[in-house]
Amino acid sequence: MINNNYTHLKFKLFLKCLLMEFYFIMLTSSVHRVLIVSLILVANYLVYPQSIVVAQTTSEPPQTTSPAAEGKAEPADKAGATETEGENPPAKPPVESDRATIKLSPSVRIIQQSHVIPVIPAELIQHFLNRPQIVTPEEIQNMGYIIGNANRNIFSTTDSKIYVLGLDHTDTGRHYMILMLGQPYQGPADEEPLAYEAVYLGDALLEKAGENEVPSILRITNSQREIEVGARLLPISEGQTAVADFYPHVPEPIEDGYIVGSVDRGSLIGQYQIVVVNKGSNQGLERGHLLSVYKGENMVKDNIGEPQMIALPDRFAGTLLVFKVFEEVSYALIMKSVLPISRLDKVAVP
Repeated sequence: MINNNYTHLKFKLFLKCLLMEFYFIMLTSSVHRVLIVSLILVANYLVYPQSIVVAQTTSEPPQTTSPAAEGKAEPADKAGATETEGENPPAKPPVESDRATIKLSPSVRIIQQSHVIPVIPAELIQHFLNRPQIVTPEEIQNMGYIIGNANRNIFSTTDSKIYVLGLDHTDTGRHYMILMLGQPYQGPADEEPLAYEAVYLGDALLEKAGENEVPSILRITNSQREIEVGARLLPISEGQTAVADFYPHVPEPIEDGYIVGSVDRGSLIGQYQIVVVNKGSNQGLERGHLLSVYKGENMVKDNIGEPQMIALPDRFAGTLLVFKVFEEVSYALIMKSVLPISRLDKVAVP
């Protein structure tokens, strides 16, 4: 009991001295004041771990308070503290906090995308979407053709005037594509080609329409290759096909589907190369259809049993995605290739 009274008296004397020192540190910030008071209290062994000291700088004169000065017991584990025999130390009051506790948990977030992620590389097929790379025999019959140029040269280039017969559209100012017929696309059971490759040569503008046997006069506005007599002209249709709107899906089963050609004209075809399939809109094929590619029949001879030729099972070679559809044929991009793909390999529903 004597020790407790002595500590309480010492604390009161210290507080009076501290009030005098406060006038010398009033010019400092409030944060510095609290730090100075705390250091003085610690240096004089008047506060201990978990002790509460409140410095009030808003009152006149400044004051400091402590639970010990208000009759509250200090923690029992402080240095020099004694306990009354047979009495338990009072429980420490809970420390309240003005900060709210927020519990975070994983959750699903929905983000609206401003654009659709393309399912195929756009740069590989963009020019195939904007220009017809395939023409049917019926289209060839209705296409105009070049019979000469104004300069009487073998080749025509940009700004050359060309003479054309067989144009169906004779509106002055109309734009045309200049094409050259390339390789034919024909299936294994087809007697006639289903379509022909259309090689893009350039563009031309109709300046003067012809009548009857009088040729029309056009000016070449763009040339990618040499343009010769006999090149074909096809009207340019407005609008372009977007690359990002492909929705891959599986078609209905198809029969006798084959790869009938490739744009690169190579004997072996790999990933991201463009091929031509002998099925089109007339057979129900659509943009975005996914098809599997299988290696054609491989015949081997049975030399042990009855001599005969045995057809081995088809082998999966890859997958392709149809991106442009015509009436009888379609363009497709090889998306995956696990075996070398070649012309006349089978295509079927996965």
